[in-house]
Amino acid sequence: MKKLIVVLTLLALLLLCAGCQKHTHTFGEWTVVTAATCTTDGEQKRSCECGETETDVLAAGHVPGDPATCTAAQICTVCNAELAASFGHDFVDYECTRCDETQYSKGLVFELNQDGESYAVKGMGDCTDTQIIVPRTHEGKPVTAIAGGAFWCQNTLQSVVILDSVTSVGNMAFADCEALTSVSLPSGLESISDSVFSGCTKLLTVNIPDSVTTIGSEAFNGCSRLRSITLPDGVTGIGAKAFAGCSGIGSIAIPEGVICISDGVFNNCSSLATVTLGSAVTDIGEFAFSGCHRLVSIMLPESVSRIGPYAFYGCSSLTSLMIPKGVASIGYSAVSSCNAFATVYYGGTAEQWTAVQIGMDNNRLNYAARYYYSETRPSEAGNYWHWVDSVPTKW
Repeated sequence: MKKLIVVLTLLALLLLCAGCQKHTHTFGEWTVVTAATCTTDGEQKRSCECGETETDVLAAGHVPGDPATCTAAQICTVCNAELAASFGHDFVDYECTRCDETQYSKGLVFELNQDGESYAVKGMGDCTDTQIIVPRTHEGKPVTAIAGGAFWCQNTLQSVVILDSVTSVGNMAFADCEALTSVSLPSGLESISDSVFSGCTKLLTVNIPDSVTTIGSEAFNGCSRLRSITLPDGVTGIGAKAFAGCSGIGSIAIPEGVICISDGVFNNCSSLATVTLGSAVTDIGEFAFSGCHRLVSIMLPESVSRIGPYAFYGCSSLTSLMIPKGVASIGYSAVSSCNAFATVYYGGTAEQWTAVQIGMDNNRLNYAARYYYSETRPSEAGNYWHWVDSVPTKW
């Protein structure tokens, strides 16, 4: 009997302990109580079969659209808020590094070159840009040329950038563009064509690439505001009147490969004060330096054999000339209207001077004080000169 009582007591205790164990909830799916918005948190809840519930926060937040691009911001697809600003183009050499956008001028007219494999710019077309950037390609083919007269008389054009795909710029391509102030030429250009910038009266700067070997006739004729010009060492030919009327240029250095100073090449360059001629020059053309009012003196290299008519006509500040002994002829009026002209430094002897053919109307040359070259101090009386630090100096 006592054993039965003990067993029943133990069973009762076991049942009591089992009822005291903690209940493990089994929750169902979450249900939204209050929906979250882009800027306000919401609430959700779920329930256990025992009736117990729990809640959780639904975090506020935007729903991003497509990522930002060079030109478009990232926008929330729910509230249209801007999540990330457009980051703009990153142009390097006129092409964006992030997308396919370019800075090339749109609307220009092109024509297929004879090779059928490249294009030339023919004209402005529908382009209204005042700052032209010529594209590298058109319809998948390279742009290699600017046609003759392509931008002639485009008076709203202010600047031009021609990229390195272009190797040829035709005659008068930019002639009489009266508002044009700057030009960037391609590095592979071989020649500056005839009259290409003639009449560009506001042109201030232009680079001549090292690849250029010739400069055409009247190439910069009348570019009165051009302040300086650097001729590459490889230039061998400069056409007639190439820089005529460039009244802003103060100095010029002629490359060693140039043989002829062409007719009128620096005519009326009224600010030209310093000229350095290359050692290969043999001919000073007609009107070559006429009207260069600030030119005080000029040293002609030993290679010069001819000074053309009117070569220094009207150079009102010209006081002296160094004339090499190899000069065979001096054209008529070579130094006419040079009212300050007074001295000739001749590289030969008095006897050699008598053999020089001197044209008419050269009284200032004939009556100028004339000095003959002597490397050492002469023992006899007379007018002689020698070099001192590359400057003709009287003994």
